[in-house]
Amino acid sequence: PAGISYYNLSTGNIYYCKTRDGFRGLNVANTSYITNANGMMTYSNSNFGVLIMDGSNITMRYLKSNNNDHSGLAVLGGKVVIYNSGFKSNIYFGIYCSTFGYALVVNNNTVNANGSHGFITDYCGLAFGGNTSTNAYTNNGGWGAYCDSGATGTGFGVATYSGNVSGTYSANTAT
Repeated sequence: PAGISYYNLSTGNIYYCKTRDGFRGLNVANTSYITNANGMMTYSNSNFGVLIMDGSNITMRYLKSNNNDHSGLAVLGGKVVIYNSGFKSNIYFGIYCSTFGYALVVNNNTVNANGSHGFITDYCGLAFGGNTSTNAYTNNGGWGAYCDSGATGTGFGVATYSGNVSGTYSANTAT
């Protein structure tokens, strides 16, 4: 179970809450819609800090998702807009996106000290460029940002990279 769950066409808003030490901090599935999720903190979950899947939509601001056993944010089938947020010290990835045909807007976030890549995408219909910009990817265990086969878009936009073990970014097939 998750700290907060939205399932089966649920709608709502989340303001200034904290979840920790669960399986997932926030789980949004089955075409649910969260208009605003502002000021959420999710820490030390045994899976993802936040999981968005199955065609769900969410706009998040000021999220802190740290020390989770997989990723701070995982998008597996939905449209996600995330601004002014931080993803730190997650065991694998800060942000993980593996979904085809959905958009992800990622602006003005800090992705720091994650065990592998700061941001990874594969098979995700990302609209990069202007939609993925002004992020900082620092001190991650792999690439700062990594675009795997099948991902589409125009690169990672304007970003700051430093101290990532594998380097700044790898864009295998992004155009």
